[in-house]
This record gives sequence, C-alpha cells and structure tokens, in this order.
Amino acid sequence: RTRTRTRTRTRTRTRTRAPARKPRPERQALKPQSTMWRAGLAAAALALSLGHAAALSTFANKLGGDQTRLLNLVADTDRGADASALPPEKREGIYSAYDGLVDAGAGNSFLDGPEPPALGNFEVVFVGPATAAQAVGQTKASPAGGRWRGKFGRFVFRTRGLYQHVLKMPREHVPRYALQAQGRTDGILPPAAPTPATNGTGDALLAVNMIRAALFGVVPFTVVLCGVARRLAKAERDTVESAALARQAEAAAPANATVTPNVLRVDFAPPVLALGGRRLSKFLRLSLGPFTDVVLDTPFAGSELRLGRGSYSGARFVLKRTDDPKAEAWKPLVQDSVPSGKRLGKGIMTVAAARAIAAVLVIPTPTPTLNPNPNPNPN
Repeated sequence: RTRTRTRTRTRTRTRTRAPARKPRPERQALKPQSTMWRAGLAAAALALSLGHAAALSTFANKLGGDQTRLLNLVADTDRGADASALPPEKREGIYSAYDGLVDAGAGNSFLDGPEPPALGNFEVVFVGPATAAQAVGQTKASPAGGRWRGKFGRFVFRTRGLYQHVLKMPREHVPRYALQAQGRTDGILPPAAPTPATNGTGDALLAVNMIRAALFGVVPFTVVLCGVARRLAKAERDTVESAALARQAEAAAPANATVTPNVLRVDFAPPVLALGGRRLSKFLRLSLGPFTDVVLDTPFAGSELRLGRGSYSGARFVLKRTDDPKAEAWKPLVQDSVPSGKRLGKGIMTVAAARAIAAVLVIPTPTPTLNPNPNPNPN
C-alpha cells in the first residue's frame, strides 16, 4: 500500500501599520507660539518683579546718607524722651530730616516686592509728637512702650531694648497666641477675617512689640505684644483719616491725618510679661492686660531704617534695622499657650478668702498652762 499524505500549510501574516498622523498646520503653529507666549509672560513678570526690587534697592541706597544723618540726630536722646538732649533747634533738624525722607518716598509701596523694606526686625530709637513745636512728652506714658516708658517707668524699669517688628511668614507658622485678638473691632474699622493658624495657604503679616527692661537695673523682664496685621483698603484708609481728623480736632492738635497705602491695622493679643533671663523667662510668664488694636503707617522704609507714624495721634517713630539676636527674644514666649494672670489672680484670691474664712470659723481651744515648780504643800 502506498499512502501519500500531502499537507500544505500556508500561513500568511500581514501587519499593516497605519500611517502616522501629521499634525494639523494650525496646531503645529500654535504650540511654539503658546510656549513662546508663556515664556514671554514669565519673563515679563520676573523682569517686573526684579525691576521693582531693583528700583527700591536703588531708591534706598540713594537715600542712605539721609537715613544715616537722621539716625545720628536721634542718637543719645533716650529714644526721644530726654528733653535736655532735644533743644528746639535739634528737634527742628530731626523733623526736617524725617519729612525729607517721607517726601522722597511718597507714592512708593514698602510692603510689596521680593524683599519689602518695611519688613524685618527694627529697634525703636526715637518717638516724638506730631510736630517739632510740641513739647517733649512721654511723662506718663510713651506711644512706644506705654507706661513702661513713662517718666516713672524709665526710672524704676531701666530700658534695655525697645523693638517693633513687622514680619511675613506662612500662615501655619503664626503663633496661636497672636490669633486671640482676631474678630474684635475698635469701633472704627470692621473686624478682620480670621487667619487660620494651621492648614493655611499663603503668607500672613505679624507685628511684634517688645520691651526688655530690668527692675532697678537688677531683675530682668520682657513684655511682648504680638498680633496679626493686615493692610487697609482705600475705603478703610478714608475712614481712618476721618476718625483721625475728628480726634485731633477734639484735642486741638495740628491736623495731620493723611495715611499712605502702607498703613496696617494690628490686632494685638494681651501682653505677655516674662521674668528672668532667656532660660528662665519661658517658665515665669503670664498673660496680663487687655486686647488692643492700633493703626500704624509706614511713610518711608529703607535699607537702614523704617519711619512710622501714628495714624490717629500723628506721633513720629524712627526705627533702626537690627540683626541683634536679642531682637528675637519674643519667639519662645508666645509659641504656645501662656498662663492667664487674671485667672491666677482669681485663684490666689479664692485661696486667700478660703483661708480667711477658715480662720474665722475655727475657734482655737485654749491650752492649759503647767506650773513648772508645783508645790502642793507650800507651808
């Protein structure tokens, strides 16, 4: 038998790839243009930012001599409280130099840009009234330092440092203690929207007032005020100017109520009083006093100093930029909760009252006296 098997297997696999799609002419032209447009926009924004920073830097450097001159004039005046060091002609020179810097800085924003000159650590080196013709005050209290810087306060509590900082920081880094005053109103401006301490986005402005002193020059202590600051809109600035004019009219003071776009409203938490040096003060601190709110204007800021002006009183401030580590002494004092002096006082009064009541209600039992030489038979 012959068997013939023929198997024919033919496998043909043909893979056909679709031709690559050509980009549409309009898309092909649009992509480079879009990229170039974005790059141009970013470059323009960077140039604008750098240009603003360079302009402020040039502006500050140009007036560096005028800033140094003003700082030299206010030196050795006990921060503006020593009347003997401030004869009329010297006061005229200080106010003239102050006004010259303010006029030169008119129209400039000192709170904007990559490195705003109004922000940083500053030491108060001069405080004065609204005009040079007014007598040197600070007898009962001072616009910077309060009663601690009054005549009696300066004698008993020797000032070692007086600071006023304006700092920008992420919202989540704002001390919780500084957020207590938010939502309050001074009767003139509406309360600010709360600033979250955690889970926040963006930056916040923090204002810090600090005085370092010593009781009779021996026992050191620190008083800190800190609160969230916010810039005022045009309508709010107009409200501040109207209120300032009304207050100055009541006090028969010279009308000087113009505020700049650099004005800030600060809502301060109650002051923190800490006793002792750097290591001890964190454990010996109390929250004392009321909430306060102020409106501060910055008509000029440069590389060496910042000028301030009380928006309601017109008081003048000269603040020198400082990198002294002592200017940072406020940080550990407000990072966490601070014991309330009011509650502590109530507790002490409660304990004292309880002891007084116990002393009245408990009748002491008389103790019999013993004859040291008993003699039953004297005869």
